Amino acid sequence: MKKSKRLNYRVNNFMTIVIVFLILVFVNLISNIKFYHEDISESMMNSLSNSTLRVLEKLHSPLEIYAFFKNSNPGYSSLVNKLEEFRIKNNNIKIYFADVDKNPEKAIELGVKNEMLVFFYKDKRENVYLPTEERITGAINSLLSEKKLKLYFLKGHGEKSNISFEKDSISIITSALKKLDFEIEDLYLSEHDKVPEDCDILIIASPKKAMLLEEEKKLEDYFDSSGKIFLSLDTKIEGGDGWESFLYHTGVEVYGGVLVDYGSNLGGDSRIPAVKKYRRHFITERLSQTFFPLTLGLREAKEKIGGDFYIEELVRSDINKSYIETGETHPEKIEFDSNSDIRISAAIVIASKKTHVKKEDKSVEAIDGRIVVCGDTSFITDDYVEKLGNGDLFLSSIEWLAEDKDILAINLTNFNRVRMVELTNIAQQKIFWISVVIIPLLIALFGILIVYRREHE
Repeated sequence: MKKSKRLNYRVNNFMTIVIVFLILVFVNLISNIKFYHEDISESMMNSLSNSTLRVLEKLHSPLEIYAFFKNSNPGYSSLVNKLEEFRIKNNNIKIYFADVDKNPEKAIELGVKNEMLVFFYKDKRENVYLPTEERITGAINSLLSEKKLKLYFLKGHGEKSNISFEKDSISIITSALKKLDFEIEDLYLSEHDKVPEDCDILIIASPKKAMLLEEEKKLEDYFDSSGKIFLSLDTKIEGGDGWESFLYHTGVEVYGGVLVDYGSNLGGDSRIPAVKKYRRHFITERLSQTFFPLTLGLREAKEKIGGDFYIEELVRSDINKSYIETGETHPEKIEFDSNSDIRISAAIVIASKKTHVKKEDKSVEAIDGRIVVCGDTSFITDDYVEKLGNGDLFLSSIEWLAEDKDILAINLTNFNRVRMVELTNIAQQKIFWISVVIIPLLIALFGILIVYRREHE
């Protein structure tokens, strides 16, 4: 009777082990067929960006990627995982890994001498030497694009420099735009009859001097012809009536003073509003915290002229603890003056879209004029653009102005991103033996010990 009982016990244990093993095999097979993972990092650092996903949605023909990297490269495993993310999102992507030293024939055939990625799409080719997500997606987008977009920086009114590398310049965003394959050129509007026809987006960064009436009319005509403008202001504009008049034409008004925010600011400085809650919009999607040193307050114009608008105040100051300081700002003394200051929550960034324009003959024409207006320019200067979500805000604005043409919003900041540790081959082997062999073996031995003790009780 005892022997029969022991036999049944052993059979039950054996069947349990077999069933668990089969379940594990089945789960493994399913996971290979249907891949899924959940990114729980705060900044979604392990996921492809929304802009990348939009680019991949346009890919409907086979794309071949040849990765010429050595297995011993510290970043090899990270590259494999990143490319696998691309392949999973679009099965038109085919990836081939090759070592320049071990597979010289293929390297010679493609003219490859260094570690790099080579992309082939139809009859086009792109090379990527630094395999980050933005560069990989930029290469794919370039292969899919029929033409480069043209971007002009308005000059002649004291705007920020986009070529020097001083802290107050905007050279970093210029470099980022070039990586996105934009053609970039300066524009002195007084030398032209109108904004050039090939201008896809016009950037006006911190004009400090008034513009001519003729220039204002040219900007208005450009906007009313489905023009796209990014305009960031400064707290001081000499003779700024022309700029305020132009903004009013786009459906935006400017408060006359610096925005002070006691409720949400950076480092306790109420003149640097910091925002992490936004109105839902294409531009603010997945946007982290942003801040704006010495910003003007904005608002939607009470009366719209010359057509129909769709205006959204994307970024606002604290609703209960902010005001507009209309007098001189003193760093050592900031306090509300009930006689001159305006206690109000103001917008910092506004997106305005003009959908119809009224012609002189009273006819109405459908258009798609777009402008993003920011009360501050400092947030995109080289000193601040790589901090928090400032760079993302700018590039997302450019993407929206480009009519959502899948311009990749490059992450310019490492804020709140967990630092990735690249494992050596030895470290990977140790992790493999510990997690796949040693720990399961110890669990199995522990189970065998329990079964053995029960049988001899």
